[in-house]
Amino acid sequence: MHTKLLIKNFMSEENPMIAFVKDGGRQIKVRIGDSMLFDKKNKGVGENIVFDQVVLLIDQKGTSHIGMPYLKGVSVVGKIVKEVKDKEITVFKKKRRKRYSLRKNHRQVLTQIYIEDIIKK
Repeated sequence: MHTKLLIKNFMSEENPMIAFVKDGGRQIKVRIGDSMLFDKKNKGVGENIVFDQVVLLIDQKGTSHIGMPYLKGVSVVGKIVKEVKDKEITVFKKKRRKRYSLRKNHRQVLTQIYIEDIIKK
C-alpha cells in the first residue's frame, strides 16, 4: 500500500508515463516532453536516438514494470537538440615535500536530448 502512495505522488498529470533509462552507467528518469542532459553521443543535431535499455516503466495507470535487467519491447525515442559543456572542474594533485603539484581543468561535453515518445510494444 505504501508503494502505491509513492507512485501516485511520483506521477504527474501532464506526463503520465515515466521510464528509467540506463545510459553511461547511470539510470536517468525521463518523461515525454522532457529535455535531458546525457553523455556525449556520436550523432548530429536533429537526429533521432533510441534508448533500448529501459530498467523501469510506470505507465498511465500507475502500474510499474521492472526489467530483469531490462524491459523487452520498451524503448524511449528522443531527438538531439544540441551539445553543451558542463561546468568546469579543477583537478589538483600534490605530493608533499617533493615539489610536485599539478593542476588541471576539465569541462565535460554533454548532449541535450528532447524525449519525444516512450514506446511500449
